[in-house]
Amino acid sequence: MRRLFGVLVVLGCLVALLGLSGSGSSAAVASAAAPAQRIGMRILLITDGTDTNFADATCVANPGICNAGIAYQDWANTLQREGVPYTSVVTNSASPGSVALPALSSTQPNGTQVANYQGVVVAVSGTVGLTDAQWTRLQTFEHDFSVRQVTAYAVPSSDYGLGSANPVGGAQLPLSTSLTLTASGAKVFPYLKHVAVDPTQSTWAYEATPLPGASVDTLISGPGASSLLGIYTAPDGRATMFQTFNESQYYLQSELLRHGELDWLARNTYFGDQRNYLETDVDDNFLADDTWSIAGNATTAPHSTDFTPADALREVPADVVNAANWSRANNFRIDMLFNGGGSVAWAAGCTVATGGDGGTGGTSTGTGNAGNANDVDSRSMSTMSAMSSVASHAAASSSNSSRISSADLT
Repeated sequence: MRRLFGVLVVLGCLVALLGLSGSGSSAAVASAAAPAQRIGMRILLITDGTDTNFADATCVANPGICNAGIAYQDWANTLQREGVPYTSVVTNSASPGSVALPALSSTQPNGTQVANYQGVVVAVSGTVGLTDAQWTRLQTFEHDFSVRQVTAYAVPSSDYGLGSANPVGGAQLPLSTSLTLTASGAKVFPYLKHVAVDPTQSTWAYEATPLPGASVDTLISGPGASSLLGIYTAPDGRATMFQTFNESQYYLQSELLRHGELDWLARNTYFGDQRNYLETDVDDNFLADDTWSIAGNATTAPHSTDFTPADALREVPADVVNAANWSRANNFRIDMLFNGGGSVAWAAGCTVATGGDGGTGGTSTGTGNAGNANDVDSRSMSTMSAMSSVASHAAASSSNSSRISSADLT
């Protein structure tokens, strides 16, 4: 992305229409000069809730408050992570209009019009505690300055060029749900090749298709040609990105999508930066640990963890040398964290754990013989190999707006 140190200046232009009269005399007809505009480098974030605990009384009475709170916290986390200036407006849905919108724009003495915000994020669909007059004011601002909007968690409606959801109340997406990143989606999220449901979280979605004649550009499609993430262009030219499935700052899909959504919202120009670091902690060296058994034994199936205390392994100096040599050969930095408690216990006579693999890089058989060349927690070396492949692929796939670094791998 590009970083600016100032304001984005959009200059109006004077269009002169010249023509000749039938008698041969000339006449010039000039339109009024469009006023110059400046766009402030700040995002406006609007929500009618910040609570994220569905067990709280306010959320029990109105679950939508928590939906708004989760979406709000997700976007606040995104903006803070990338260092983007933003202003939060927390409204009161029980008393629409009781919270005023901030000044959206101003006019300088020389006539230059100044937009105080370059993009608007609304946590959820609906009124979010704003009156009709406030919505009109906000949409007029977006139209006059071509400011884009993102609705973080939207229920399908004509406000987004969508028909009713099927089912109406939405449904949880099975992990097997097929999602498609469209050609338009690949342009908004150029760093993604595929999209899928987060297997570690519960994803609730409203499946709906665009209304006939509506200007909807689907970025991620779901079952039945539903538009789960898209861009709706209203008849007056306002552009709104909508997302009809839930996310939070802890969802993988949020980590993958929010950067591209922010980039679209700010037209690829904003204060802030996005970097991705691949970090691996090799922790608690010197402590004994369970082994990963390749061959298996009487109590452990092949290719599984051997939890038998007598088969535990403990690192020895030769293992550190082996890891250092592997790191150097594969150009993959390893930061090891050592736990002196393991050495204290060993010095005190604890010999439950074996002495590692002697630096041979062999496989664990769980024989429990100290210093046996066949005893190794090969899981760690396999992990290093896998992470090295991931880092190499990620570095090759990085773009100007994202940097993958393995300098701090641990």
